[in-house]
Parts: sequence; C-alpha cells; structure tokens
Amino acid sequence: MMNEKNISIILPVYNAEKTIAKCIDNALLSLRDDDELIIVDDGSTDDTPRICMDYAWNYSNVFFKQQKNKGLFHGKLEGIRIAKGEYVSFIEADDVCAEKRYSIMHSVVSVNDADIIFFGAIIKKDGCDTKVYDPDMFPGRYSKKKIIDTFGKKLFGKIESDDNSYTGYLWNTLIKRDVLSGMEEYVDEKIRYYDDEIIMLHALMRAKKCVVSEKKIYRYDYAGCKTNRKKKNFSPKNWENIFAVYNLKKGIAIENDMYNSEIEFRLSSFLGPISFMRFIIGQDYALTKTI
Repeated sequence: MMNEKNISIILPVYNAEKTIAKCIDNALLSLRDDDELIIVDDGSTDDTPRICMDYAWNYSNVFFKQQKNKGLFHGKLEGIRIAKGEYVSFIEADDVCAEKRYSIMHSVVSVNDADIIFFGAIIKKDGCDTKVYDPDMFPGRYSKKKIIDTFGKKLFGKIESDDNSYTGYLWNTLIKRDVLSGMEEYVDEKIRYYDDEIIMLHALMRAKKCVVSEKKIYRYDYAGCKTNRKKKNFSPKNWENIFAVYNLKKGIAIENDMYNSEIEFRLSSFLGPISFMRFIIGQDYALTKTI
C-alpha cells in the first residue's frame, strides 16, 4: 500500500488580478481534498484579495491570509509557518503548472521517503513546447552531500566553470516541511530577491535524503516570463537586499562547516558584478559595514 502524504501549496501574491484566478484553477485541477492551498496576499492594492477570498469561501482546502506589504519572501515564510502538510510546494501567481502536477507529486512521494524531491519542466517558447528541462542530476536517490557537491554549492554563487543550468528555484521541488523549520529566523531580513536560494540552502542543510525525478510538473512560458520580467534597479533598497542575502549565505556556510576557499570565491562572484555596478553608478556604499 502506498504511503500517502499531504501537501501544502504556498502561493504568495501581490497585485496579480490578471493571472491569479488561472493560477488557482490550474492548481486545483490535481489538488486532493486533504491537501491545502495557502494564499498569502502581500498588501495588494488591486482586486487580488477579493478574487482569492472567493476561492477560500468556496473551497474548504483553500486558505487566504493577508499581510502588510513586506515582499513575497515574507509571504512564503508566513505560508511555511501556518502550513500543516507533511510536504510543501511553492508556486507563484503567474505560474502555469502541468495539469497533473500534484497527482504526479503524490505518486512520487508515496514511494520515496525523501526530504527534497526535484522534478523537471517543459519550456514553452514561441507558442510551442520546445524544450524539456531536467535537474542537473540523473533520476535517482542522492545523499545530502552528493546534492550539495553537484549543484548546492552553486547557490552560494556561480563561477565561470559552472554550466548554465538552473540552480536555486523552488518551483520544481517538493520539500518536507520539517526541513524548513527554523525559517522564522529570517523574518526580519530585508529580502525581496534571491529568496528562493536562501530557502533552498536552508532546506539542503537540514535534508538527509534527496530524490531527482524524471517527471515533468511545470510548464515554463519563456515568452510570458520575458514580457513580464521587471528589470531590477540599483536603488539603496536593492543593495541592502543583496548584502542581506550575501550575509545569510555566508552565515549558512559557516554554521554548516562549509566555508572554505571555494565557497568564499563563489560568494565573491555573487557580489563581484554588483560591486562593479555600484562603482559605475556612484553608489559606493561602505561594503565593510555590511560584510
């Protein structure tokens, strides 16, 4: 008999009235009654809250929570805090998942007692499914050390010898809620970008067993993402974000006895282009005060 697990889907949202209904409808296609969809609204000023409340009213396993505008990272942290499922999955308001996303997740997790499961995706470009994305590793079971040595170390910063494959996103993972415990310690951090990398690093440091699945659970719309992507500006708040992420990554490495010359070099590469841009635009903050 298969070992059934409950899944908590965490959906942080901000001013997404144009996409949120489609995202929720898509998620509900394969969501079980004993799973839960947790929507955390980050102080939206459009019609997003009303749309989400309608779903929470009509579906017993959809829950809606509002917070003041703090950034989607804090929405994810709040979702983790109140989640009750044994496993956690993350989606965003403009995501289009495979129709059987959660059915696939259930089938894989029922036969794999893993702390983190990595899945694949289909890349949609020019209106067609043109490419299959797979994690950096062959399907199978891996130790925490093997996962970190293969791609986890790239989360500290990518260097020239690395390939161009994905690292650090949450959309293709299923994570045991227990390994996300302790995330509340980041609640005061001023992080709005690179938050997926922090959450993944935190989980990897606590994981013991990981599984890479050949199943595809996500459809990535390249054109839509390219159109909707906002260029990050180099404001003081964004520099503050970069340095906060740097410090957290360095702290995670030190705490887990991983801080060596390679990690130091990777962290430097994470800051390197940013430091150069800071110099070019004349925002030469005192880096020593931060790091």
